[in-house]
Amino acid sequence: MILLARRTSETQKALEAIVRRLSISHSEYSNFDENLRRLKAGYAGEQRVDAEWLEIDLPAPYYFLLDFQTKNNFGYTHQMDTIFLCRQKLKKWIGHSLYLAF
Repeated sequence: MILLARRTSETQKALEAIVRRLSISHSEYSNFDENLRRLKAGYAGEQRVDAEWLEIDLPAPYYFLLDFQTKNNFGYTHQMDTIFLCRQKLKKWIGHSLYLAF
């Protein structure tokens, strides 16, 4: 069960709007376009990982938190692409590493 669905970031939405409105000849167009390309590639990679998780035979009940963000006591934000929760283990996917907590 997916508790927190993955969404397109506000940054990506803003870059899409900027790239749509800027002329290709604008001096900053290539920078905005490259940043948008990277964000889209990262989002596509996260969706591929999501699809892999859903193909695994998992013990029920289990839950996914996708694109989880939190803020610590010092005001710094932390983002985790995927958190998998089940009764047996807590598994956390950060970047390309899988961390297990027992």
